[in-house]
Amino acid sequence: MRRRTLFRILALLLALILVSQTGCIFTGYVPETVPAHSTAAPEIPESTKDAAETEAPTEPATEAPTEPATETPTEPATEAPTEPSTQEAGEQPRIPEYYHYEKEGFMENVKKLETTQDSAEAMALYDSLYNDVIELMTLRTVAEITYDHDTTNTQASDEASYTYNTLMECGDAFLVAVKKLTEGPNKDVFLAKVGQDAFDSYNEYRPMTDEEFELREREDKLEDEYDAVWNRLDDFVYIYEDEEWTFTRLGSGDGSELYYTKGADAYYQVFYGIEGVLYQTLGPIYVELVQIRDRIAKLNEYDSYVEYAYEEVYGRDFGAEEAQAFCDAVKKLAPEAYDEVEHGSSSRINVNASFKADELLEKLGVAAKEMGPDIYEHYEYLVNNKLYDIGSEEERIDACFSTYLQSTETPFIFCKTGGRFRDFTSLTHEFGHFINFHNKKEENPLICPDRFDLSEIHSNGLELLMTNTYPTIFGTQSDKAAKSEVADAINGILDGCLYDEFQRRVYSDPTMTAEQINSLFYQLCLEYGKDVDGQDVCYDWIFIPHNFSSPLYYLSYAVSGISALEIWSVGERDVSEGLALWKEVLSYSDNDKGYLEVVKACGLHPITDAAGVTAVLKDALLFIR
Repeated sequence: MRRRTLFRILALLLALILVSQTGCIFTGYVPETVPAHSTAAPEIPESTKDAAETEAPTEPATEAPTEPATETPTEPATEAPTEPSTQEAGEQPRIPEYYHYEKEGFMENVKKLETTQDSAEAMALYDSLYNDVIELMTLRTVAEITYDHDTTNTQASDEASYTYNTLMECGDAFLVAVKKLTEGPNKDVFLAKVGQDAFDSYNEYRPMTDEEFELREREDKLEDEYDAVWNRLDDFVYIYEDEEWTFTRLGSGDGSELYYTKGADAYYQVFYGIEGVLYQTLGPIYVELVQIRDRIAKLNEYDSYVEYAYEEVYGRDFGAEEAQAFCDAVKKLAPEAYDEVEHGSSSRINVNASFKADELLEKLGVAAKEMGPDIYEHYEYLVNNKLYDIGSEEERIDACFSTYLQSTETPFIFCKTGGRFRDFTSLTHEFGHFINFHNKKEENPLICPDRFDLSEIHSNGLELLMTNTYPTIFGTQSDKAAKSEVADAINGILDGCLYDEFQRRVYSDPTMTAEQINSLFYQLCLEYGKDVDGQDVCYDWIFIPHNFSSPLYYLSYAVSGISALEIWSVGERDVSEGLALWKEVLSYSDNDKGYLEVVKACGLHPITDAAGVTAVLKDALLFIR
């Protein structure tokens, strides 16, 4: 019998602690699209890109995977992030204050719970331990936000690792003790207290082994190593004609001069050469992560990590076969669609809009008010309670994500801005998650199934519906901005399928080497018609943080993207109808229904409807042409 735990304090909150920073968790680290070979000198933007721009992040990712910047704090060990530029000096985002959690008292209470015969004492101990687990979940999130605000803050990084490991240990000890409670003399009292669903979930728990603890800890360290690479990009040097080149140099005047004097081929040789140097470091990290996760799946009695992730981590109500059928349907249109979003008229759209952090929030407020009073109420809650950390500091991690602070039952948005049009679309995406979090009330988050495919409809759907406010936000550029946004959504579906098929095939054969993995990705790019710029290798996959930190999540962007585009299409005919349809999907966020059940109930095309998927994509392609 498979080890099946409906709650994910260990399967989700530990294995995917960052993915619970929903959506577009990371903005991603992908370099901006390399300009096509032309006579014009390339304009190299920042060395990192919003996942939403790459996929559609943000997700992940999408925006936006997905996350986020000076002096190391002394006391407490990690403080709340310093105020973003959108806040008055001296004010802090209203998140719980971080402190270094000591687990000794917790473990003593666990022992008492395992041995007490007194029902009143047992219930009181359960309440105390349960609240501490929720507190630990929140501390982990606060530690991550603090580090993301300042990636040079080594103490915050250490505390984030500490709370991760403490949550693993304490969470497992708590669940083992509670399982005994479901089998002991106080089981009837406990059943009456927590209800049948929670009781059964607790009873199904099986403790983590020492091996799994070690694997989880190693997995966390490897993810940290991946993140750390992006703080030292200039360490990765490619030698061209006896000169050292980095992404920073290539993005400067030297890169333009190289392009003009040596030609496009030389420029691209350097660009892909730097990517290859990065791959030499990141490839082995990925290989080890795949092997670790495969072993974790086997310890949990699954045949593969794909099966484990789909069922245990993401709570999907469809499997790998349905996902592949969806990918096959998308793949038939993919070469045409990729050609349009990468080389067609929509790819050449330039929306000249730049907002500072405070202006960005103001624009969101204007758009929210235009969408209706109930949407605006959520904006007021966001701003009045300062549940955000938005800024452009260099130390801040390049990401935009939403998360939930369990102990205070409050959502939170983190964003790094880049002075681009996409800053607004990323924020509207995360605002969709924020609204869902704000609406969502969970009696017991430890047993509440997370439906990421649905949650991304909340974000992608609102992001696309917000195109109706573009005349107000972008003025004469509104049509261009809308086409760019829809093109981005199409790209998210294409990349979502490409990366899921890539990951499923990798995790189905965990013996693959880095070279074999890279070769697989290159072949899939050819199958999908994704431009590889005439290269015989393609390293783009190493720049997608979801591949490393949130495996098998990327499909959620594609799955949700189809539904979001269908909602947008309804909104194009009548914005009130589109908004009503989006709210109908949102209304299911508090129950146990899965993606397929919800979209069918709302009258949307599910991913199992190949003809419907094709029709939605064709309509969107027609709009952007």
